Amino acid sequence: EIVFNDTENRWEMRGANAGGAVIYINTLASLPNPPSSTAMAWEAEVAGGCTDVPTVTGTGTQDMRCPMVCDDGDPCTTDTQDADCNCVSTPASESVPPVVTCAGTIAPVVADPSCMRAVANILGSPLVSATDNCDPAPVLTQSPLPGTMVGLGNTTITITATDASGNQSACTYTLTVEDDTAPTVSCTEFSQTFSGEDQCADFIFANSPDGIFRPIGNLSSFSAAAGGSRIITADLSGCVTDNCSDEGFQAAFVDSYEENRVAGCSVDIINVLVIRDAADNEAEDSIFFRHTIMYDGPAPEIICPADSLIDCGVLPAVVTDEIMATSGCGTPTISVSEDPVIAGEPDVPGTTYTYTIT
Repeated sequence: EIVFNDTENRWEMRGANAGGAVIYINTLASLPNPPSSTAMAWEAEVAGGCTDVPTVTGTGTQDMRCPMVCDDGDPCTTDTQDADCNCVSTPASESVPPVVTCAGTIAPVVADPSCMRAVANILGSPLVSATDNCDPAPVLTQSPLPGTMVGLGNTTITITATDASGNQSACTYTLTVEDDTAPTVSCTEFSQTFSGEDQCADFIFANSPDGIFRPIGNLSSFSAAAGGSRIITADLSGCVTDNCSDEGFQAAFVDSYEENRVAGCSVDIINVLVIRDAADNEAEDSIFFRHTIMYDGPAPEIICPADSLIDCGVLPAVVTDEIMATSGCGTPTISVSEDPVIAGEPDVPGTTYTYTIT
């Protein structure tokens, strides 16, 4: 057997068939572990009667002076004995990741005038926590870092917990940045005159807009119509702006009305346009498209009634049912220049009536 001799402060190999006599000794190995099985670690004990180098096989047994077992079953520590048989615990490397919790949600935030927003310090929220089987205080980190500027839409914020063994786990939040700044409209009216024989105002009326917002394909060439070929094409690129994007604008015609109508001559049709940006923010100012429509055709024609004779003392009557009036624009209006007046002598021409068609 192999035992430790406290008095001689050495390991001894004793023969069972020699009455427990010391055959070999070893002063190189320290407590609590016995020497290795390497033969050169041992030397012959002259008193034991052996002078040759031993052949040692197998493994030695621990010194009976340290009978206790130091392993306390804690997976978070490694337990060993020191030279005085005291148990020593050191942190162990383990593979169980921490548990990180991202409770609740992050409320949407509004972008600043530059259409950006700084990421808040989520780690300071009581909703974020982490626990670990061994590390009482796992380290929490955040990505993107607090103060990082992000744009519109959704940004994923990752919270990572790392324990003392380097094990990691993560959870996420979604940060939504919204745009609530309305676009700016600096041009509020466009106007154009349409004239010609085919521009009869009597047959032109206000539109019936549906108020539906539709994408604007090209700001530099936006069209508004007042029926037929009466189309105003306007460049809105310099007067419709937004803090977040120059794209994604929408437009809706919300009203249409007329002004300055002159029968058979002219009328103004005004169409009202409202602008929204890509986030559906509506501009405060509307855009007015004024279509001035003027008839520029032949003057109306009139065929007056024949001259007539009446008896003396009879009040002349104004004759209108015999008048023939035509116009290229609407129904003409007939008027008489003056009231009947009795004058002259018999058989001599008297009052003359002037008929006017408009």
